[in-house]
Amino acid sequence: EGYGWIEIRVSGQNYWVDKDAQGIEGLVRLLNQQVEALMPTSEDEGKVVSVAYLEDKGRCVGYCVQELQVDELGTYFTARSPDGSLPALESKQPTLPDQWDYLNQQLLDLPWDEWGPELGCPGCSDKGLARLSVSVDGTLRQVAFDLLSPPDALHEVVNLLQEMMVLAGEGVIPIQKAD
Repeated sequence: EGYGWIEIRVSGQNYWVDKDAQGIEGLVRLLNQQVEALMPTSEDEGKVVSVAYLEDKGRCVGYCVQELQVDELGTYFTARSPDGSLPALESKQPTLPDQWDYLNQQLLDLPWDEWGPELGCPGCSDKGLARLSVSVDGTLRQVAFDLLSPPDALHEVVNLLQEMMVLAGEGVIPIQKAD
């Protein structure tokens, strides 16, 4: 049927399986059904389907890369070290309806067409970088920016996503004590 693979993430590690590999036909059929169920319908038109927010704090030791993935049903948090020296940490919790509604409202009003893929110089001078990815009507919109100085138009959204990230990471990320 052509080339392709299925990417599976387990405990912070990605695995790729040839989609035509023998013995996984049932898995492929189930995944295709799940993907079709997630495809936007006319009811979803003009709505955010998913949001991903990543913070990379630059040169640091510990869980310096944190990612939040949010959809209407769940908020998924991952923290990892940039060099892979620490095991990835993950948590999942339900998305609160008022958070989801607020994100939808704020993200749809952003000037996506005026922005390129980057604003400023994300990751330069070790200021860290942030990346916001939003799926709307099957279209992925992405922008990267300086972690310490998000654009004014993103300020409220970034604040909410950072709050959600802190809550999702509570009890997951060990507190490191200075010596």
